Amino acid sequence: MGGARNDLREALASVTQEIDGLNERISELVAESSELDYKLRDSRHEEVTLLESKRIDLDNRIGARQQEIGGLKTDLQTIAKDLDHQNRERSKAEIEDELAARALGRSNLVTNVRKALGEILSIREADMRRRLDAKLKEIYSDITFKKSYIPTLSENFELSLHDEATNLPVGKSTGENQILSLSFVAAVSTLARESKELQDAEASGAPDAGVYPIVMDAAFGSLDVNYQTAVSRALAKLAPQLVVLVSKSQGLGTVLTELRPFLSHLGVIESHAAGEGVEAEDIEFNGTPYPYIRPSKTAHSKLQEIEIR
Repeated sequence: MGGARNDLREALASVTQEIDGLNERISELVAESSELDYKLRDSRHEEVTLLESKRIDLDNRIGARQQEIGGLKTDLQTIAKDLDHQNRERSKAEIEDELAARALGRSNLVTNVRKALGEILSIREADMRRRLDAKLKEIYSDITFKKSYIPTLSENFELSLHDEATNLPVGKSTGENQILSLSFVAAVSTLARESKELQDAEASGAPDAGVYPIVMDAAFGSLDVNYQTAVSRALAKLAPQLVVLVSKSQGLGTVLTELRPFLSHLGVIESHAAGEGVEAEDIEFNGTPYPYIRPSKTAHSKLQEIEIR
């Protein structure tokens, strides 16, 4: 197995070099294509000018065809509305044939059931949006220090942020976008757990329904220390199982202090970087250094678990 592993590593290194060479060739061809396009545009050669005019004409014809497609789509919508109208008129017509009457009855029944299910879906969707919006506001308020900013969930489940005093939208920084997204994920997770508890009480549904692990990458990327503390506390309440990926600068200090009581596993992703100038770097935990960055012939990473004491 050791020999096979070395062979595989050498094969991967060879393939990686080949990929790098092909990427460089692609870049050269793209640059050459751009240069040729530039020369063709300014060429005074009669055939080149003719070809360029033909290309422009083809682009115009394509645009015209796309407009025709848009018109045809509009016609299809009109035809669909007319078909729906004709179906309604047909249902009102007097039917003397008994078999036809039974068939129409079954068709009307299916139509009514479909309409009822659509109405039920709309009601449940509106109720879920209302509950999700309320939970979103509650969680966002617990995390943010800007209490005048209120998040809102639109009818299309789109997130927005506005000032409570003026009711006008406010521009969101990268950090505020992170907090808003995290609040939404936390709200969804909370409602999922509540639904599971209700199903358990009613003894219905699959055993694991409503149990959703969450994986988050760079949850603290643009947050200052105060927000890192608040977000860390919110993360601990998100889901029954949570995997958080952080960088060296994000993962130590406040974040680790807040999340450590909830950790069942802790690990370091040991990154092996290919290329010149790569220097080895360690990360320290409980006074023990662990490999963080290592130079290597091929780029790869591996997870090293750290014992929590």
